[in-house]
Amino acid sequence: MYSTISPELSGDEGFEPASRQAIPITRSLGPEINLFLHDVVIFQPGCAETATAPGRDADLEKGLILARPSDLVCITADTDAAHLDHLAGVGLGPARENIIYLNERTPSTRGLSHAGALLQDEKLLEAICGRVPPGALLAINPFIVTPECLRLAARLERIMGQEVRVSGGPGEIVDTCIQKHAVLEKARELGIPVPRGELVTLDGTAGLDHLGEAIRRHLPAKGAVIIKSAVGVLASQIFTVHAGREGVDEALARIGPALRDSKYLVEVLYDVTLSPNLVYAIGPEPESIRCVGITDQRLSPAFAHQGNAFPSRAGTLPAMLEAGHRLSEWLQSEGYRGITGYDFCEYTDRATGGRNFFLTEINPRINGSVYPLFVQARLAQTCGRPIEAFLSVKWFEVNTHSLTEFRRKFERLFFNPGTMAGIVPYNTGTIGRGIVDLAIMGKNPEEAAGILAAAREAAG
Repeated sequence: MYSTISPELSGDEGFEPASRQAIPITRSLGPEINLFLHDVVIFQPGCAETATAPGRDADLEKGLILARPSDLVCITADTDAAHLDHLAGVGLGPARENIIYLNERTPSTRGLSHAGALLQDEKLLEAICGRVPPGALLAINPFIVTPECLRLAARLERIMGQEVRVSGGPGEIVDTCIQKHAVLEKARELGIPVPRGELVTLDGTAGLDHLGEAIRRHLPAKGAVIIKSAVGVLASQIFTVHAGREGVDEALARIGPALRDSKYLVEVLYDVTLSPNLVYAIGPEPESIRCVGITDQRLSPAFAHQGNAFPSRAGTLPAMLEAGHRLSEWLQSEGYRGITGYDFCEYTDRATGGRNFFLTEINPRINGSVYPLFVQARLAQTCGRPIEAFLSVKWFEVNTHSLTEFRRKFERLFFNPGTMAGIVPYNTGTIGRGIVDLAIMGKNPEEAAGILAAAREAAG
């Protein structure tokens, strides 16, 4: 019934000092014309069909800040033309003629992804192919590789009469990577530290009994455990149990009714101080594995992802970089090509007072840190100067419901090339719901934090 993940390992065990430092993430894009299709999809291992997550159709717009002028980006009519003008003014986004407006704004309501909807629109497919210059190759750059993305590539190949590549995949390794227990077992084989814990499969009342047994097994180690969904692409369900606050039976009575997945990880809850995310670009050759981004995740008290911070303050980064390279070599051997992210945790060892780390999961996709990393790199290229710090904020509450209102309230805080500081809004199609994603640039972390505080004051 139980699959032990592994005992903890020292963050320094078996690692040589790493020299594989990050390079600008913009160098992760190859020479092909990219077709960015970045709606957030619901994805489960082995699925033959996927759908855009409810309310996430507008996320397509995020592809704008990754694109070069020659790339293609699919968006919906929810993106205001004024926002496109703003991005162009600071050197972000594709040429206007390379923006593809999809005829269907919310395929999620029909149980489709945007790739799935595109497959039903032959005229739009032909229009996409017509935007690719003679002699150029096309690559689909999705949020995550899905069966629909692969079918879309095959359809475009037939129309164009040439290969169409897909960034990420293949599907089998993506399936493996979204199963956290499988990833942690592989990491253990590679000598990478993982948290102490185990996998529990729920099956009626007996499953809750097994969950309780797992909690009792791991609770004494640090006085607390974390319980999280073992499978999936989007945010996990996360629960914590602390010794002394409630009994295990009380915890099960609290947690049980909320459980909606069939597999959960029960892990020791360490004294985590930081959660770095390392982004790697993986090509076909050994030398084409490169780290292209290092940030610290900004997590809520309930461990929900709220954004990212640069630069990272982690003290075990050399060992994490080596771990990321080992994982990338494994993914490369399985045929993965494209961007992937690795979530780590750095914690304080109670016995020694030193800092150690462990891997928590792999993101075989475009994760939340990629967008502000691209903003940082693109603005630095445009301005000819590096940007030393940024904060990103997921779903910042703006208390406005139109881009015009948003600009009126926040324009004084927009990125200024003269000061190399300010906010860059993205995913503005969600402003109608009163939220937007922000990348906040600064000369140092304190300046970025000050601009975030000013934005919160402006939001009211």
